[in-house]
Amino acid sequence: MKLSKLTDYSLVLLSRLAAEKELQTARGLSQKTAIPEPTVAKLMKALVKQNIVSSVRGSNGGYKLAGNACDISAARVIEAIEGPIQLTQCATPHTGSCILEGSCHLSGRWGKINGAVKSALEEISLKDLA
Repeated sequence: MKLSKLTDYSLVLLSRLAAEKELQTARGLSQKTAIPEPTVAKLMKALVKQNIVSSVRGSNGGYKLAGNACDISAARVIEAIEGPIQLTQCATPHTGSCILEGSCHLSGRWGKINGAVKSALEEISLKDLA
């Protein structure tokens, strides 16, 4: 399992927000993290949409965590950017998503592994990462 660069960047940005007490602008976050400003803006928009980050408009506006860093899990951030945590196509209960489903002896068994990975990621908070 490999997380995308955008998910990695999101975790970097969120850990920066967790460490800061004041609102942070996209430009300021970009300067502090070396993540390009357009990418910061794109990620902040996605994280606001998922209620992980809140935004304040205006000349004194910026971004801050929408909650406590202890309550935001790595799993929640990953799912906000990547979608559901799913190691394989057959790790979800949806049938018909794999052409091998009818003949594969592993069908339905990935759920246990997927659940363990997701549980581990749910136990790691943004505070732990920051």
